[in-house]
Amino acid sequence: MKTKLPILFYHKINKPKPGARAINLYVPPARFEQQMRYLHKRGYKSISLERAIESLRGGQPIPPKSVAITFDDGYLDNYEYAFPILKKYNFSATIFMVTDFAGRDNKWPHSKETLTEPLMSWDNVKEMAQHGISFGSHTCNHWKLNTLSVDEVSRELVQSKKKLENELQQEITTFCYPYGEYNSHVVGLVEHSGYLGACATEHGNRHIPEDIYTLKRVFVWNDTPLWKFGYYLSSFYDYEHTRKQKRKALKKRTITD
Repeated sequence: MKTKLPILFYHKINKPKPGARAINLYVPPARFEQQMRYLHKRGYKSISLERAIESLRGGQPIPPKSVAITFDDGYLDNYEYAFPILKKYNFSATIFMVTDFAGRDNKWPHSKETLTEPLMSWDNVKEMAQHGISFGSHTCNHWKLNTLSVDEVSRELVQSKKKLENELQQEITTFCYPYGEYNSHVVGLVEHSGYLGACATEHGNRHIPEDIYTLKRVFVWNDTPLWKFGYYLSSFYDYEHTRKQKRKALKKRTITD
C-alpha cells in the first residue's frame, strides 16, 4: 500500500543570478510565497520529515493534506527569504546541510555551476532550529557517493551526522544523497550509519516502507506555474509519472530483446 505524501524539493529561494547555469534551481521569493499561500489556503499542514519517516516505518497513517518541505545544500537565501515565509504560514521544513561548507560557499566537487553563492552559517542554522526547522545531512563535502570507497562514504555519513548533532545538540536521523547519486552499497551504509530515512531525487509523491532510504520527491523549479504546483500535490501526478516510467522501461526492454 502506497502512502501519499508530497515531499517538496527546493534548492535556492532567490532570483536567478546573472551567469548562473542551473536557472531551474532558483525559485524567486514571491513565487515561493505564492506556493506556501496556496498550501495554507487549501488546508495543507506541514509534517516534519522525521515524523513522516517514523509513520512510514511503523505503518501508521499520515494525516490527509500533509506535505513535507525540503531544501538541499543549505544556501543562505533559505535563511534570508524562505525562513520568514515559512514562519508566516506556520510551516516546518527540513534543510539538508553540507556540513564542512557551512558559512562558506558552494565550491564543492563535481559541481558544474561556476557561480559561487553563500551558504548558511551555524548561527543561522541554530536560529532556524529554534523555530521548528529541522536539519539533515547532505554529507560533509557533497561528493558523489557512488564514486567513493566504503571508508570514504562512511566518513561522509558519520562525520556529517556527528557535526550536526554537536552543533544542534539533537539527534539527526535524515539524509539526502548529493546529486541524487547512490547504489545499493551506499544505501546500506546510510542505514548502518544510524539514519532512519533518506531522500533521493526520483519523482513521485507516494511511498512504500521499502523505499524509506530512497524517498521520492516533488521537484519545484524556477518556472513551475501554480496550476502545476497544485497538480504535483495530487494523486494523478504520481500515477502519471509511474505509468510513464513503466512505458519507458518496457520500451527499453523491447529494444534490448
